[in-house]
Amino acid sequence: MELLYKTILIVHLFCAMLFMGWGFAKLFVIAPIKGTIGKDNFDNLQKELSKRVWKIYPANMMVLILTGTILSMQYLTFENGIFPTTFQTMLIIKVLLAYGIGVKVVFSITKRLLFKIKNAEDPNPVESSAYYYIFTVGVAIVLLAKLMFLI
Repeated sequence: MELLYKTILIVHLFCAMLFMGWGFAKLFVIAPIKGTIGKDNFDNLQKELSKRVWKIYPANMMVLILTGTILSMQYLTFENGIFPTTFQTMLIIKVLLAYGIGVKVVFSITKRLLFKIKNAEDPNPVESSAYYYIFTVGVAIVLLAKLMFLI
């Protein structure tokens, strides 16, 4: 059972790195080069990157949520109430934040894939607050994950 848990944990961490890495790249690598390479080149770069990312992004997000749920069930017990320990309280906060990101991403994926809304391509992160929200909450989740085992 411990080998299964560790395997799921490794898959979860890998998916989280991909997820957070794309957010970091969009906000701190791709967006700042717009003025350097020009608007047309920037739009082409963003379009090509988005095509590649959207091939793995939905599946990565689903695996991330599934593995996170499995991992959290290992520690969540409600025998002594909802918030019996600091660890469980932090875990519940972390899970709620993660599901908040999940809802935002699922909405975005649904809008893009099912409704085919005009101009539903991956927006410029400077023009979209979603990337800032997702990246900020993602950083908070990582910090909570580390603090949970320290406190």
